[in-house]
Amino acid sequence: MELRHLRYFLAAAEELHFGRAAETLCVTRPAVSQTVSDLETELGVKLFFRHAQKITLTSAGEAFQRDLRILMSDLGRAVETTRRIGSGKTGNINVGYGSLSLLHPAFRATVKGVRRQYSEIDISLHEMPSSRQIPAVRAGRLDAGFVYVPEGSAWPPGTVSDFMAIDDLDSLELDLGGLAVAMPSDHPLAAQAAVRLQDLANDGLIVVQRSNVTPRLTQLETMCLAEGFSPRVIQEVGNIATQVNLISVGMGIGIVVNSPRMSYPDSVRILPLIGVDLPVRFTLIWRRGAIEPTLATFIEQVKDTLDDVESGQGTVGVMS
Repeated sequence: MELRHLRYFLAAAEELHFGRAAETLCVTRPAVSQTVSDLETELGVKLFFRHAQKITLTSAGEAFQRDLRILMSDLGRAVETTRRIGSGKTGNINVGYGSLSLLHPAFRATVKGVRRQYSEIDISLHEMPSSRQIPAVRAGRLDAGFVYVPEGSAWPPGTVSDFMAIDDLDSLELDLGGLAVAMPSDHPLAAQAAVRLQDLANDGLIVVQRSNVTPRLTQLETMCLAEGFSPRVIQEVGNIATQVNLISVGMGIGIVVNSPRMSYPDSVRILPLIGVDLPVRFTLIWRRGAIEPTLATFIEQVKDTLDDVESGQGTVGVMS
C-alpha cells in the first residue's frame, strides 16, 4: 500500500465521483478507478458502491475515510514538524552556563533573542561550573556550554589542566578578560583607577568555593604571600552571584573575572589588578561534528548577538 492509494481514495470519498476526483488530483479517471480497486483488493473489503452516475461509500469505506482523515492530518503535522526541525526553527537544546555568564551581555541577549525569534525552540538551561560543562558537552549531555577558560602559562600550576583542554571541541570565542578586584562602590579604594594585590592586605576576602576561573584558596594564598601578606578570608560562598551580592552590601571584597563587556551591578566597583596577568577566555563550546539544525540556529544567534554587543546594541539588563 502506497501513500498514493490513500490520497486517491480520500479524493474519491470526498467527491463521490471518480471523474471529479481525477480532476482534483490532476490525473486521469481510469487511474483513480484502478488505484481504488487495487486498494480494495489489498484490504480485502469493498470501499465503494459503484452506480451509473456516482459512487457511494460502504460502511467499511466510511470507517476507513474517518480514520484515514486523522492519519493524514497527523502525517501532515509530522511532515511540517520534521521540516521545521530540519530548518532549525523548532526543537530542544540543552545549554550549560555558570553564574558568571549572567554578567555577560552575549549570554543574556542570546537567550532573550532565541526565545523572542524562535518560540518553538525549547532552551533548557543548566547551571554548572565550566569544569563540569566541558565533559557534559563532550558526552552529549549538553548541546553547548558557555564556559570561562583560563589561558596561558601564567596561571598557577594545575589550573588550566583542571579544565581538560577543549581542543577536541568546536568553540566560538566571545570575550577575553582577566582577574580584577571587586569591592563595594563606597570602599576607600573605589576611586582609584587600579590597585595592587598588596593594597588589599587589610581587607576581608569573599571567595568562591571550587571556583574554576578565579584562584583557589591555596593559589590565592601563594599569590598574596609572594606580595608579603597572608589573605584574610572572611566568607566562602557557593557561586559567583552570591560573592558579588555579598560584596555589593559591604561584606568584603573579592577576586573576580572581568572584561570590558561584562556588566556588574552599580553597587560594585571593579578595578584592574596591577601586576596580575591571568587571562580568561569566555567561550561557547559544542561537540565537533555534532551540529543539529537547532544547535546551528542557536550558534548563529550567538554570533548575531556578539555583533550587536560589539556595536553597542546588545546590552540586556544587569544582574542585581
